[in-house]
Amino acid sequence: EHPDTVQDIHDSDIHAKKVERLQERLDMIWILQNFVRTHYTTKEVPAVALGVADKEMSFENVMRLRIVNC
Repeated sequence: EHPDTVQDIHDSDIHAKKVERLQERLDMIWILQNFVRTHYTTKEVPAVALGVADKEMSFENVMRLRIVNC
């Protein structure tokens, strides 16, 4: 925070401060980086390069996946 910036936002108004919500966002970034985006040096999706997935996935397909807690 910049010292000259007026802070009119209360901590309770910032929703990402909840650990569960933060973890959800981090999980989504991990999925996008490893299953959707092509790596700039290998020109492959990391999950495909490692043999974890057969092909890269679209963001829409990732959002349709059902996650099962084990």
